[in-house]
Amino acid sequence: MEAAHADRMDVINMSFGGGSGWSEDPLSVAASRMVDDGIVMVASTGNDGANGLYTSGSPGLGVGVINVASFENWKITSLSIDIVGPNRNKSIVHSSPGNSKFRFFFDSPAAVVAPTDSAGSVEGCAPFESDYTGKIIMVQRGNCTFVEKAENAQGAGAAGVLVYNSADELMSPTSVSPNVTIPLVIIKGDDGRFILDELKSGAVVLTATNNTVSEPNPAGGQISQFSSWGPDPELRLSPAVGAPGGNIFSTFPLALGSYTSLSGTSMASPYVTGM
Repeated sequence: MEAAHADRMDVINMSFGGGSGWSEDPLSVAASRMVDDGIVMVASTGNDGANGLYTSGSPGLGVGVINVASFENWKITSLSIDIVGPNRNKSIVHSSPGNSKFRFFFDSPAAVVAPTDSAGSVEGCAPFESDYTGKIIMVQRGNCTFVEKAENAQGAGAAGVLVYNSADELMSPTSVSPNVTIPLVIIKGDDGRFILDELKSGAVVLTATNNTVSEPNPAGGQISQFSSWGPDPELRLSPAVGAPGGNIFSTFPLALGSYTSLSGTSMASPYVTGM
């Protein structure tokens, strides 16, 4: 912020912050002073919507700062996962990788399995008892972290992890851990059920390359579930505006596929900044 101010920027985007903030927080105060100096300050409100009201964060709560919420994009676009089953084939969308160091890329067919773990669950929260070397393990979202799911799959020799959501929407997972060296992505609940149905009839394989796929977003135009809520602790209306921030297909490091779909208010505030 200080460097942008020193460079005499007219408009500054702040895709950072979060938590339940105050207008008196240091970042909020700094942003407010830049507004007083004639700079248009735009901030992401945060991704703590699951925690309910009063979750809008600093520096977006600074006086005069444009605090931005996230709405869902009308379409979901991503690099595709191409599923080949015994009865049907399907190209599906997926989230960004849980760890950006490990891209979900398989140019040769890889077998997909959906085993139960040692606790008898399909969620992969306990170790797997069989060996699945080189295969993609699919588990259901819930009851443990994405890191735990990835560690258990990796312990069984898996080459990657598909986590199917309970809802027909994507989210951006996090599986960053020094113990995890395989890719993990989330797929929609409907696509997970498609794979499960195909597995009942026989073997399922997938490839994941640089092809793209796009489909309507069932939640398009609605406020994103993750987007933080107001009001601020002093009962001022915040966030002030909303913009597309859910399922935004944009550039990504070349080594990780060049493009990916990301979600967050950090995607929404640049949209407003550019306007």
